[in-house]
Amino acid sequence: MYKLIKNHIPSFILDLVLSIIEIGTDILWAFVGMYILNYATGETDMTLETVIAISLGAMVIRVLFFTLKEAQDERLIRKVMVEYKGKILNTYIDSRGEKAGSEIINTLTNICNNLEQMYLKPSIQLIQKILLFIGASIAVIRIQWKLFLLIFLISWIPLVLPRVLDKRTQKLRGKALKQAEYFISRLRDITNGFEVIKAFNIESKMKKIGHKEIESNEIELKKANTFQVIHEGFGVLLTLIVYIIIFLFAGYMAKQGTITVGEILATTMLYNSIGNATTYITKLMIMIRGFAGEYKKLNEYIDSNSKFEGYKEFIFNRQLDIRDLSFSYDSKMILNNINLKIEKGKKYAIIGESGSGKSTLAKILLRSISGYEGEVLFDGIELKNIEKKSFYKGVSPVTQNVFIFNDSIRNNITLFAKYPEEEVEKAIKKSGLDKLISTLPEGVDTVIGEYGVDLSGGEKQRISIARCLIKKSDIIIMDEATSSLDKTTATNIEQLLLDLDKTVIVITHRIDPEILSQYEKIFVLKDGQFTEEGKWKNIREYKK
Repeated sequence: MYKLIKNHIPSFILDLVLSIIEIGTDILWAFVGMYILNYATGETDMTLETVIAISLGAMVIRVLFFTLKEAQDERLIRKVMVEYKGKILNTYIDSRGEKAGSEIINTLTNICNNLEQMYLKPSIQLIQKILLFIGASIAVIRIQWKLFLLIFLISWIPLVLPRVLDKRTQKLRGKALKQAEYFISRLRDITNGFEVIKAFNIESKMKKIGHKEIESNEIELKKANTFQVIHEGFGVLLTLIVYIIIFLFAGYMAKQGTITVGEILATTMLYNSIGNATTYITKLMIMIRGFAGEYKKLNEYIDSNSKFEGYKEFIFNRQLDIRDLSFSYDSKMILNNINLKIEKGKKYAIIGESGSGKSTLAKILLRSISGYEGEVLFDGIELKNIEKKSFYKGVSPVTQNVFIFNDSIRNNITLFAKYPEEEVEKAIKKSGLDKLISTLPEGVDTVIGEYGVDLSGGEKQRISIARCLIKKSDIIIMDEATSSLDKTTATNIEQLLLDLDKTVIVITHRIDPEILSQYEKIFVLKDGQFTEEGKWKNIREYKK
């Protein structure tokens, strides 16, 4: 709880103060009932006017502070959730992308909604109910201390006994949340694989899978909710038993003349508050514990991306060295002890068939995946020890799937940063976008549509290159970016990169001798190892 509100202490204190005042008005209402009944039975010296004035004043104060407290509750919760969701989003953006897009969407919607409804709100309410319990108990002491003694001796029963069911509740809730996550991943398979489903006529099979997962998800949720209801019901039953015992004892005392009829009413109303508080304390503690495991996971995810103070700035003045680099996935060796040296300002091509490990190498160089063995050194600094923002300022990708925002060409090039107009024009010209822009009605400020539907593949690649140019990247890494383009467009894009005054690493399976002959060095990757390297004219693998 403290971790959620630590940056909102003033708001929390205000909420606490309003809660205390609102609880005081709730207790005051019990005394108003006592005054009215004692006036009716002649057991008070108050006049009717005084009783009416107290009643009306108590009513106004009660409504006023109840409204203020509820509004402050909502204000505090919104502040906390905005900050916490922002932390999750920042962590995802700053991370290496270990979580899938659908997972982060599910986290920011469903799981954060559960965090609010099953942890944050209950935690605030728990504090308020504890305060209500204390306040009402003090009021009962003031009326009759013997009654309070009884309450003190037996009121712990509804709080303690239901805890024997806590572990079962947490286990079922955790299982339901895990099933919900799996359900989301299954839905992602169906939505992302829609074309395959249609092309191979497997609609009926996918419907069965989908319905099965829906049913499994609902069954686990039903189990968790049903047991939680039983758990809560057990707490309510114990509260009612305690309530009856206290009520019978108060009635006995009234019969003995120890307390007045008005005090019976006040005691009854106060114990309603005590009973309500006890019931809710039990219920809220169950709910909070049930979500504690998921909340811990959220915090671990946020904390996993904490900045390491040993990170260094990205520097590339001399060369990139890859030494004894190996990478495996599910016990399968993808890259096996490879070595290469990239000098600043030169152009290199890594070629090989599909499955040779080219894309894995590109992802390592672009810091998209980690867990490799060996070293990746930029001017002697290991990639893992380079600060991420600094790294991505110096290294830029040109990939096959260029993401285009539903915005202007200018914003798609600058990515919403501010650059001088002459730098924007320079990037446009060098990337070859000037011909396209000259044909558009609003030039560089033309909105190009969601996902760039109005652009060709080559035009998207030119925008990607313009992005690299305007941020003045030291190294451009192109990973199979031209594989889906026609030969002429692919040649033009690759030639454009060769003409840039940048260090360029092109990873491709496209064999174009005219283009490849322009590279400083060619590396042939086969089964995760470099089998040849050198000038194109000396590469034998593709000249058989």
